[in-house]
Amino acid sequence: MGGCDLLSCRAMRAILTSIGCVGSLLGCLVWAPARANGQSAGGGGASLPILTLAEAVDLAVSASPQVRVSMEGEVAAQARVGAARSPWLPQLSASVQTRGDASYQTGLATDTAAVRTLRYSGQLTFNQLLFDFGRTSQRIAAATAGSQSVAADRAAVQAQLALQVINGYYACVQAEALREVSQRMLLQQKQRLLQAESFLKVGSKPEIDVLIAKTAVASAELALVQAQNTSGLLRVQLVQLLGVGDGAWEGWMHRPLTRLAEPLQDDVWPAGSDLEASVNGLLGRAMEKRPDLLSQKERIHQLEAALRALRADYLPTLSLGVSGQMSGSVGGLSVGTVGGTSRLDVPIQGQPGFGLTGSLTLAWPILTGLSTIYAVREAEANLRAAQAQLEATRLTVRSQILQALYSVGAAQSTVLMSRQLVQQAERQQAMARGRYRAGVGNTIELGDAEVTFASAEGTRVQALIGWQVARANLAWQIGELLPLKP
Repeated sequence: MGGCDLLSCRAMRAILTSIGCVGSLLGCLVWAPARANGQSAGGGGASLPILTLAEAVDLAVSASPQVRVSMEGEVAAQARVGAARSPWLPQLSASVQTRGDASYQTGLATDTAAVRTLRYSGQLTFNQLLFDFGRTSQRIAAATAGSQSVAADRAAVQAQLALQVINGYYACVQAEALREVSQRMLLQQKQRLLQAESFLKVGSKPEIDVLIAKTAVASAELALVQAQNTSGLLRVQLVQLLGVGDGAWEGWMHRPLTRLAEPLQDDVWPAGSDLEASVNGLLGRAMEKRPDLLSQKERIHQLEAALRALRADYLPTLSLGVSGQMSGSVGGLSVGTVGGTSRLDVPIQGQPGFGLTGSLTLAWPILTGLSTIYAVREAEANLRAAQAQLEATRLTVRSQILQALYSVGAAQSTVLMSRQLVQQAERQQAMARGRYRAGVGNTIELGDAEVTFASAEGTRVQALIGWQVARANLAWQIGELLPLKP
């Protein structure tokens, strides 16, 4: 069975289609309303809007400083394309020169003369490259490929940042869910303490039950403080990833997050030959969509074009040149003769002179000290290295995709088993409470049951988060994490 055929089945649609874009990635999220006791910025009474995963990712990839850095790098790369294209455009230059001379002639019997002359000249030169055997066009192609590589790098930065935001978002959701578990655990332990104290008053239970219940309350209070601290630290890290400005942190620190749903009941995990076909199909999609792989491909195209441009340095260039000149002088005397002696006596009436020059130049580098040969060898080596690096990356991506598929399957199974664990722990806790109220159970049995139930709830929360993170990681591995849409 081919990879594409397998991906069209219901099993892979359930696992993968929800992570190719945000609509699919968030298809298993429940956009639950904000909690009734949701906090508001500045402690006000108005509830803050829910911060969805899509909104968080969109804010990060558009406003984060590191994304802006990569975007400016893309602008610079586009400017290099224009610079590479400039030899094909007409070249026009102008120059103006002035020179002042002063001289004094001695040795004359009479009428000695001082000569002061201002000479001027100007030139306007036009030059147009006609043909260079692909040298300039290949450099343009190399710069264009480099620009596309930088654009892919920018997309890779955004995708990596999106994955970090997703992980940070889910970590916050997990921490807040575990904090709620700790709150419920503390409430249960306080109720247990009240029950133990009432039993002690009527003499049906010993004082040790009260002491054990107080210890459990203290332990639950400590766990809640730790959970609150963890939740706050993770929220700070998330807001930092979002690139939120300094003055807006307070509101973003208190915006409620969405809740998560469980995996679809009919999700089927591929195995054996089906799994291999899935990897092959996903690898093909990754090679076409992953920004880092696209950047490497464009880098190879850039090196190929640069190599062709260097090889063109063996060949001549043909260019057309046209220049116009104007020159003249102001002031000074002409040279005359008096009594057989040469002297300056007639003022010059300076008139400008004009000239026009045209040229057709064929330049062929014959001996360049072997610089072109060694430059070509270097470019060939760089190209082979880039091709080998792409092949190595392809093997790495294949391994990463396979690991991501295994992680998704394991996370899904963990969610299903954690659900059963919670159900069993809930029955155990209910039975222990009933036995304790009936007087046939003891406080140790009840405490163990309550701890087991709280642990099972925590395990289920972690399993749900792990499942979502695994799906997001798989989407990132095949290059389909962005664009995210609500």
